Amino acid sequence: MKNKILINTLIESLSFEDKMFRTIPDVEPRMSPMGGPKFTSGRNSAVFDVMSRGKRYALKAYTEPLPYGEEICRVAQTLPEHLIIHPKMYCEELWVGDRYTDVMLYDWVNGRSFDWWIRKAHYDRSSQKLRELARKFTDLAIEMLDSDWRHGDIKPENILVREDGSLILVDCDTLYSPTLPARKSLGTPHYIHPARKDAYDSHIDDYSIALILLSLEALRRNIELYNGETMVALPSENTPETLLPLFADCDALVVLYEAMRSEDYKIDNLKQLLINVQRTDNTQE
Repeated sequence: MKNKILINTLIESLSFEDKMFRTIPDVEPRMSPMGGPKFTSGRNSAVFDVMSRGKRYALKAYTEPLPYGEEICRVAQTLPEHLIIHPKMYCEELWVGDRYTDVMLYDWVNGRSFDWWIRKAHYDRSSQKLRELARKFTDLAIEMLDSDWRHGDIKPENILVREDGSLILVDCDTLYSPTLPARKSLGTPHYIHPARKDAYDSHIDDYSIALILLSLEALRRNIELYNGETMVALPSENTPETLLPLFADCDALVVLYEAMRSEDYKIDNLKQLLINVQRTDNTQE
């Protein structure tokens, strides 16, 4: 088995003047003011902001092959384009040292992360902006829950707020679909229920959806809860004694909070709970 490629090696390989791609023509990374390619990195990949023949793309390069990457790419291309950014291709593409490494290529979508907008709303001391974010997130979650696929790693950093204000999910590595083989260790620890472990089913996003919505609803009711961590509904951040009184005006939020804290990673009737939250919110306008 070949050694895992280091993130720094990916960055260096894309920085070379004679960088090599198998099929993508004339790739040029966009450069940061500090020098070097613009990128963000995760546990096993780096995403680069690149140009190819006048068109802008997000190029995700992996430190090791993504299990079932081609199958994930094919399934992702069939999902609603307004809900998740479609990958254009997955293949061995970028030459790194002694081999080609796998990449996933996406069209570039202008916007800022959901996390950025939550922090901006706090900076502006705007409960109304947090309410709007909660509404948009609930709409996205309900539409996804009405289908048979799941994202697998829903968190504010994986949601983009486009220039028209609409939300779209980014990154399909952790995608769940009944047509895909089961995989383990999906998602980000903060956003995974402790009991979920290696489960791979239609409930893998239940906890993260509840956590994000409850955090937004708590913040808009008491903006002083923010202490640098946007997910204020995390058990490590606030207790039921702090949060439950904030949800007293919405029974569905109370039920959702108790379900999120239960020993089961599955939340029964999650879609209906979200609908009930929306209905209560509409009556409070």
